[in-house]
Amino acid sequence: MTSSKPPDESQDNPFEVSAGSLSEDAFGGSSADASGESRFQMPPVEGAYWTGVSVLGLMILVFCGISALGIGAPVYGLGAVVVAMMVFGMTLLFFALPLSLVRLWIHRSNIARAIQDGRYPGGQRFGLGYLLQSLFLSAFCCFGGGVIFFGICAGGIVVSESILNPYVEFIGPPLLLFDGIISLIATIYLLRLGIPKYQ
Repeated sequence: MTSSKPPDESQDNPFEVSAGSLSEDAFGGSSADASGESRFQMPPVEGAYWTGVSVLGLMILVFCGISALGIGAPVYGLGAVVVAMMVFGMTLLFFALPLSLVRLWIHRSNIARAIQDGRYPGGQRFGLGYLLQSLFLSAFCCFGGGVIFFGICAGGIVVSESILNPYVEFIGPPLLLFDGIISLIATIYLLRLGIPKYQ
């Protein structure tokens, strides 16, 4: 019997993705720069981010200077509500701006670890939009930490007036320090929850 030799067939797996197809996108162009090289590079902090930080920092300094000098006439009615909202917003911004810089540092640290492990998907930008997002999340974290701070303070006042009234002078300062540490830990924890970890 003569064994009929089958026609020359390719030994490649037809379902295997070739290396060439990975370097080209659906439109036929090379996407190696978009998904290859940039995927393993730390995204730079854009100039718009630092410009926004500088402008907001200058606004905080001007507002603090005006408040310290007491410039301005007393306002009443709706104007007092607007001024109170501005003071509240600037106070949140005063704490949120440094916290947004901490968020930037933690986020870039996560990206550096993800690049080393090959888990960074790419596409992250650190521009003005990222700054605004960080400020919003940082202000929310500051507000949450403030709620915890004043909640513990209120609970401490109630307990001290009813039970620990003779020892308030001794217990008050350590309790205030403990309250500040707990609220700071809660603020940092909330901040870390909003940062991608690239797992």
